[in-house]
Amino acid sequence: MKTILVDDELWAMSRFERECAKDPMFDVMGMFDQPTDALEYARHNRVDFALLDIEMQEINGLALGVMLRELHPDIIIIYVTAYSRYSLDAMKMKADYFILKPYNLEDVKDALQRAKLLSARQDKPIVIKTFGHFEVFVNGKPVYFSSAKAKELLAVLVDRQGGIITAEELLSLMWEDRPHDDNSLSLCRKAAYRLRRTLEEAGIAELLAEEKNGRRIRPELVECDYYRFLAGDEAARRQFGGIYMANYSWGETTLAALERMSGTFSRSD
Repeated sequence: MKTILVDDELWAMSRFERECAKDPMFDVMGMFDQPTDALEYARHNRVDFALLDIEMQEINGLALGVMLRELHPDIIIIYVTAYSRYSLDAMKMKADYFILKPYNLEDVKDALQRAKLLSARQDKPIVIKTFGHFEVFVNGKPVYFSSAKAKELLAVLVDRQGGIITAEELLSLMWEDRPHDDNSLSLCRKAAYRLRRTLEEAGIAELLAEEKNGRRIRPELVECDYYRFLAGDEAARRQFGGIYMANYSWGETTLAALERMSGTFSRSD
């Protein structure tokens, strides 16, 4: 993401700059202590993500955000301020996120993670449905799995939210009645091979990552109701109807956790 950081006290953005530098998804194109300079840059260059302080001279961050959105309608904007009274104004300006000073490293990481998720949602073609039966769509069209076990393998990886799962763990979930022997491991390898072929045919091979000790998916590439629910998305919360991965009995553990979270949300309303 082409990123700009705007604060009239640039030292305040140094932590964001350091964290952005660690992640190849962020490309910091400029740090500006004058909002007018940031606006002039945005007039002539692509900007995907802007981190804006609200309290600035000449143009405050809220006004700058409006002008940036006029130039780049899909821009992701996160506001930073020491004053909580601005939170409502920021939301009215359709801010994507809002954090308060003084912030810590976890706040910075959380803000950048949200920016990544929002960016991925804007242009990723992969939509995964877990509430109800597990289904995968690419550019609005369902993905056909010739192997039921290949599809289940992907479902397990989605459930792991990008965490690595080993062959032994897969056997325990997907072939729970079989011994952990070479024949069972061969079944696991076949499912993984067929999953790779299916993803390649669908044009989304990059979704699957093969690691030294197992497999995982890249969750930042997908739009998923389950992930949005965990992130506190109100629409996903309403979509959850008490059914998760109905195809698979191992999904009951996650379902129980989702039901507990849903009850917590209801009590807090």
